[in-house]
Amino acid sequence: MGAGFAFHGLRDWRWPFWYSERRVGRKSIHHLDITYTGIWNETPHNRNWIKLLRHTLDRAGLEKVGVVAADDYEGGGWRIVEEMKSDPELDAAVARVGVHYRSTQSTPAARAVGCPLWSSEDGPWRGDWQGAESLARTLNRNYIVGKFSKTEIWSPVTAYYDSLPLPGSGVLRANEPWSGHYEIQPATWAIAHTTQFAQPGWRYLDSACKMIDGGSVVALQSPAVGSCEAFALVRVTNRGSFTPQGTPAYPLHMGSLILRQINGIGYLFEWMAMR
Repeated sequence: MGAGFAFHGLRDWRWPFWYSERRVGRKSIHHLDITYTGIWNETPHNRNWIKLLRHTLDRAGLEKVGVVAADDYEGGGWRIVEEMKSDPELDAAVARVGVHYRSTQSTPAARAVGCPLWSSEDGPWRGDWQGAESLARTLNRNYIVGKFSKTEIWSPVTAYYDSLPLPGSGVLRANEPWSGHYEIQPATWAIAHTTQFAQPGWRYLDSACKMIDGGSVVALQSPAVGSCEAFALVRVTNRGSFTPQGTPAYPLHMGSLILRQINGIGYLFEWMAMR
């Protein structure tokens, strides 16, 4: 289990000292490798705690586990960037800058910080057609506008009772464990039109990621393996057209899908990939 996935762990109140034990359990029992770990979710961060976490991971032999900071939601979400600029040890400790619900926007200082930016919690809090439309726009524009190279959707699954806060927030619905019933909602397919055609490690091609008339387009490239390369193109639009420029000289498999007609407007997803 875990092939093709990069797992991102969440903070426990007992961390960092017990993190290595929890991580070993995930590996020995569940066969999962944790690639990244965050800090305390949406809580004002302490830069010394982040550095302590990095040292603790290293001492436990977990040098390859990257730290994501600072998972902030309020107005101070970019404070970590300013601190990294003035604190070389903190800068070295943080592998990814993660922020929440930035409406595709980042700051010039964040884009120049020297490590990837992640929208480490995002989403419309619904899995219906309206949620699908919102996610389609967000997934493209997070990179085009904010240069976020990863978007994590909350919540992936509505697995709690509707009487609790934010009912129906998940991309999927599975809150009837007694019946085994689950529902694949429209938002699932909006996400799939990126994730089914690009894998962890693929990189956005800046020259081919842009806003177009009535929508947006992004292109991703797989890491080259010898002379073989693969590309994926995802276009979200309600009108207009787009012709990729500078495509490779070898055959590409292309296709498209109308997600839904809404008041006569079609939201179109396209892809091209070399097999």
